[in-house]
Amino acid sequence: MVIWITGLSGTGKSTLARKLAETLNLNGPRTFIVDGDDIRKLFEVDKGEHNYSIEGRRANANRLVRMSKYVEKQGFRVICATLCIFEDILKQNLSTFDEYIQIHLSANMQTLADRDIKGIYKIRSIAEKKEFGPVVGVDIDYIAPEGSHLEFDTDVCSTEFIANRILSYISKRI
Repeated sequence: MVIWITGLSGTGKSTLARKLAETLNLNGPRTFIVDGDDIRKLFEVDKGEHNYSIEGRRANANRLVRMSKYVEKQGFRVICATLCIFEDILKQNLSTFDEYIQIHLSANMQTLADRDIKGIYKIRSIAEKKEFGPVVGVDIDYIAPEGSHLEFDTDVCSTEFIANRILSYISKRI
């Protein structure tokens, strides 16, 4: 099973992934988290301004799909937390994984700016923009994915609430 959590930076994808894994690891197969930011750091690819270009983002999205499939084939449940802007990849996930659940998280831009621990939503200098590239939701348009199994607004839903709803949804599918 692959649980694919997507949404803009600051919506709580990684926090939710950790909460879900903590609970899922109590029962059944072990759960492995594939986090988009961690995979970029782990493989040290797409460095500098190309890291967050459209091409760099697509390369990382494909990397996440391959890694998630590899881990799923080892018998793990996978939670992938990533900002994926490619509708074709999200649609392809339906046939790539043995069992696939797509979760979309949203929040308004002010909330995202308030939660911005990475500093990506602040006004940046030309040098910072060159180093970190364009920001989805600011420099790159973000269109919420179609076909998510569950959607949550993290302005009004707590991580605990969302995790419980996802766990309930999963229990009905098993």
